[in-house]
Amino acid sequence: MKFYDKLNGAIAQNQSLLFVGLDPNPEMLPERYSQKSDPKSMIDSLWNWLEFTISQTSDLVCAYKPTLGFYAALGIPGWELLQRTLKAIPAHIPIILDAKHSDLNTSTIFAKTVFEEWQIDAITLSPYAGQDHVAPFLVYPDKAVFILCTTSNPGAAILQQYPTTESPFYLQVVKEAKNWGTPEQLGLEVGTIQPDILAKIRKEAPERTILARSIWSEGGNLKNLLSAGLNYNGDGLLLPVSQDMLGSENLSTQLQSLRAEINHLRTEISQESSTCSVWFPDVCLLNKHPLLDLILQLYDIGCIMFGEFVQASGATFPYYIDLRKIISNPQIFHQIVIAYAEILK
Repeated sequence: MKFYDKLNGAIAQNQSLLFVGLDPNPEMLPERYSQKSDPKSMIDSLWNWLEFTISQTSDLVCAYKPTLGFYAALGIPGWELLQRTLKAIPAHIPIILDAKHSDLNTSTIFAKTVFEEWQIDAITLSPYAGQDHVAPFLVYPDKAVFILCTTSNPGAAILQQYPTTESPFYLQVVKEAKNWGTPEQLGLEVGTIQPDILAKIRKEAPERTILARSIWSEGGNLKNLLSAGLNYNGDGLLLPVSQDMLGSENLSTQLQSLRAEINHLRTEISQESSTCSVWFPDVCLLNKHPLLDLILQLYDIGCIMFGEFVQASGATFPYYIDLRKIISNPQIFHQIVIAYAEILK
């Protein structure tokens, strides 16, 4: 099953945009679990916490997000704990591995390990190495990636807001990332409590799923963040469960209340949104063009552009086709090869 089909199925079944981070951080281990310092007792306590978290949330969330670094920090027992945790997650709920992977040289083998051996559904990636780094993960058509755009820590602003707040680097990341993969395979990771940052990203990428982070930091306003981040369908925004809530014995009850609050705000925002008149096309669309989806994808990645373009001959054309975009997108290139094969039969 494709990642976004699985995600949308979980959202619909559990009526939730919430995801849970499954992070075995000893510093955040609730006091009710054993605090013995020997490694085996610590791993057992972390497992009991993770198992409890999954059992309390599996009917209330749309995804789980284990952070790879926490498991790796525990050594071999941590890797074993990761496999145990992955197996405990219900099969119908997607798993997003928070890896922030950034190494170009290991991207192919890491994609194979994560998607084929671990059966992960999606992964977070650093954007800095560009499309060359992301492409090996997009070779798997049923999987997805989330590209890191912003983080909320104060020290990151000097890079992410460069060169100006009107044209910041994080928006350039969004613009470039849209060319790397289709909306069904590539989403955006956004850590912020500032609605204006979320709104800028949503405006630049209206069709992308946003994996929100750090929204529960002091000063955050849930309704404003929802208004800024939800798409025109009232979804497209995945929201984290706070770390404080994950430490509670009444996790399920608190999570039900949070889910109800979010869904109520989504309804409010939908009702407050302005409406427009329905547009009807003046052509018959009953017979769908066999290559319609491919044509739309070519437009989405900037391969087909409309305007006034001066050719080498000096003639002006109302359109421009950039073939470089095709070569740099493995999935679309594959579809084009298939289309040509059908035409040449």
